Amino acid sequence: MKKIILFFLSFLLTLSLAGCDLFTSYNQIAADTLLNAYINNPKLANQKYTDKNLEVTGTISDIYQLSHSNCFYVVISQKFQNKRLYRVVAEYPADEINKVSELKKGDMVSVKGLCVGKTPQKSPIMTNIEIKVGKKKSIFSNSISDLFEKLMFNNEKDSTKETQIPKEDMPNSDDLNKAQKEQMPLSMPKEPSPYGKYGPAKSDVRMDAETPEGLFVYFHEQITAHNLREAYRCFSPDFRNQVEFNGWASGYDNTLKSEPTITSQPSITGSTAQIHFDLRATDRDGYSTLKQTFRGTATLYRINGEWKIDEIIARKIS
Repeated sequence: MKKIILFFLSFLLTLSLAGCDLFTSYNQIAADTLLNAYINNPKLANQKYTDKNLEVTGTISDIYQLSHSNCFYVVISQKFQNKRLYRVVAEYPADEINKVSELKKGDMVSVKGLCVGKTPQKSPIMTNIEIKVGKKKSIFSNSISDLFEKLMFNNEKDSTKETQIPKEDMPNSDDLNKAQKEQMPLSMPKEPSPYGKYGPAKSDVRMDAETPEGLFVYFHEQITAHNLREAYRCFSPDFRNQVEFNGWASGYDNTLKSEPTITSQPSITGSTAQIHFDLRATDRDGYSTLKQTFRGTATLYRINGEWKIDEIIARKIS
């Protein structure tokens, strides 16, 4: 009898994992409604929508692909509130490239997928609510899996009941610790960095260049961390041609913090964006610190899918 039950559960589990819609239901919701739910009451929204199958309808405002991912991202709702940018983003897997290629800004779309809720972003002022298109959670998969595992566990327990290792044959903790220490590699002495005081240009590390404000904040994070070669990589080729690295970098020798605040929603026209910002700079001044505030505008260009800073104009306000 147990074998029959196991076979039946295996069959149901296979159907569920294969994505059979027989065990899948979707709650329909407008992208703007979903976005407002996470903005106004994140805890309640997390309970209602995170890890749930949703069919979300919205208007496309942006389509992009990150350099570190094969997936495609389609923004179907966004809102700038309390100096933060909130977005509902549909993540399409790489094999959906044909479907994504047919989409364009301004289209109204309905996407079916698993809502994973808020996803961490490099930019501290951005919050994404992500829908993984094509992913789904069967209404029966968890219960079937749990029951299947319990039956399998009990079956294994019965078959191994008389083959347990005698306690006296088990290695004691002292023997294990000794063996682990003998296999532990010796730590190597640290070598001085070959990159000098300004750090490497970390081209293998994700630069948050999917939005102009994300890139701008990332730029100042690298200045604060004194990863100035990486910060310099945020400039456009034209800007780098005008600004020699060593002279530019030496201007930050006494910088302790560079903290921008985006003061309004970025203005984006085609591949050009303008950002208005306030910048709080903290510098070392002898044995004390000097804090100053600047207000300005940054112009960025989108080059090969990534935003780059092309001009920064700022004035001191305090």
